[in-house]
Amino acid sequence: MEQSAFRLKVEKDKSITDIGYDYGYSPSNYSSVFKKQNNISPSEFRKSKYAECVPNPFYQNKLAKFQSFEEYNQRVIVQELDDFVVVYERYIGNYIELGRKWRDFIEKYKNCFKEDTFLIERSYADPSIANTDQCLYDICMTVDKNCPFGNVTTIQGGKFAVYHFDGFVHDIFTAFQGLFNVWLANSGYKMNERYGLDVYRSINWENMHVVMDLCIPIK
Repeated sequence: MEQSAFRLKVEKDKSITDIGYDYGYSPSNYSSVFKKQNNISPSEFRKSKYAECVPNPFYQNKLAKFQSFEEYNQRVIVQELDDFVVVYERYIGNYIELGRKWRDFIEKYKNCFKEDTFLIERSYADPSIANTDQCLYDICMTVDKNCPFGNVTTIQGGKFAVYHFDGFVHDIFTAFQGLFNVWLANSGYKMNERYGLDVYRSINWENMHVVMDLCIPIK
């Protein structure tokens, strides 16, 4: 449901019926299941996504205001990313807890950390759609292929739209929503079946300022 909602948001030219079919639903079943999970019909949801801002689910009474397509487009680079071999842990919860989760994760796997290590998040839920306390995500660290841990996997690379973000953690939601609602919806690209990635370049834990690449899989 969450992946189909992503596509309703960004694939304006594809019918709701066709998107439902892609996930194995008949038109009536898709509408019923979607409304049961999201408390809104697919058609109402799609209409609501053409606004210039959305409520920020993490900060009460705060709106996530979008930039123009041109402003996003100046900071997006389309590039091929290699596969990432990572040790990972999966969580279900509120993204607001990420800072604490990351510190615990890095401490646990500190012996794997090298100069060329990447810290990566892989998100499966859109907090503008899903219950904020039920968001599914992976916290990952790149490791050698012969890493002895059992929780090692490969994140598939490929073509991504990469947006360089340099700012505070509380502004990441706005940046990602703008990329999906404005840039991707008007770029001519389609979202691939792979999941989005956040690749950290630096983190200042004291003031929660981050430099990172927000990566949207495209085709």
